[in-house]
Amino acid sequence: WGLAKRIDADETESEAETESAVTMVPTSDSTDDPSATMQGEKLGTPAYMAPEQALGNIQEIDKRSDVYGLAAILYEILTGVPPFQGSSIVETLHLVIHAPPTPPRDIQPDLPKELAAICMKGLSKNRNDRQQSAAELAERMQSWIAERADRKRTEQERERFFNLSRDLLAIVDSRGVFKQANPAWDTVLGWDHSELITKNLRDILHPDEHLHLADSLGRILAGESLTSVERRCLCKDGSHRWIHWNASLIEGEASIYLVGRDITDRKRSEQTFQELLESAPDGMVIVNDVGRIVLVNAQLEKMFGYQREELLGQPIELLVPDEHRDRHPEYVAKYIASPDCRPMASGLKLQGRKKDGQVFPAEISLSPVRTEQGLLISAAVRDVAMRKPRAD
Repeated sequence: WGLAKRIDADETESEAETESAVTMVPTSDSTDDPSATMQGEKLGTPAYMAPEQALGNIQEIDKRSDVYGLAAILYEILTGVPPFQGSSIVETLHLVIHAPPTPPRDIQPDLPKELAAICMKGLSKNRNDRQQSAAELAERMQSWIAERADRKRTEQERERFFNLSRDLLAIVDSRGVFKQANPAWDTVLGWDHSELITKNLRDILHPDEHLHLADSLGRILAGESLTSVERRCLCKDGSHRWIHWNASLIEGEASIYLVGRDITDRKRSEQTFQELLESAPDGMVIVNDVGRIVLVNAQLEKMFGYQREELLGQPIELLVPDEHRDRHPEYVAKYIASPDCRPMASGLKLQGRKKDGQVFPAEISLSPVRTEQGLLISAAVRDVAMRKPRAD
């Protein structure tokens, strides 16, 4: 890749030194090969000459011209051809001066974008738009190599994490088509990697969950991370299991990273718990350790006039009269700090607030329940006004 000047055996050193400062036209013993070095004080192979060299602008030739030559060499390493190659030296010089180089990725589509960008910057016609020295070009190349090595290590670590994780891990494209999945899919749902790669998320979701898929994908691709999404997923044998999903967009890619955990046992326990709640004669509400409603029964819906969807996830203060709401979280925190069983009709004058604003006297029993998800508080609510008078 060096520059060479051909000197005939009978040509003395002094004769070589008396050649014109710049001779852009080849001498009689030159060829039409555009890769041949031209005779002259400022030497260069036409296909690798910077535009200022090709124009003969000696005053503009500096270290940025060297940058151009290095970038031209890099271009040929990446693509297999020089950036400019005419049928003659004159045509090649014309291309160097006036034509933009073909982007390397147009020739080799698999080239990394960052590397192609470094090369194209070095081939800028304007000297000020190139890397400003060979050292800067080398630094950019070394940084790219280091970053690529770091990414490779990250990919290897991710692959190892994929293979060892007991959770369902997957990467899907913007349409929801699987690009990568870990062995846990086979363990939990019975799908091996080769089967999943041919499928879309829609194929492994229970039909009742299909309506949510397009909306979820759109939100994730817009940059929103979805957490705590629970969906029924189909097993290979036709059964289904409940999976708790977290999903987020992979930065710089139109791909989505999925993490799923099998919560089927918990959902079944909740179902059993729900069935027990429904069999209770009183209104029942289950609150978590931050005072938010996680379960209610039909009797409580009827008592307060709310639909279940309006209550789940809401603070328990929704069912408390307005004048007590400000201080009620303090009472909840104290109870959670030291939970105990409190029977119905404990002598406290309590009230509930219905959806329509009506306040009614209530009796409430409290029971702490320890679960894998943490402390839950089970509360039975009875409308005192609806109590039938006892017969004497």
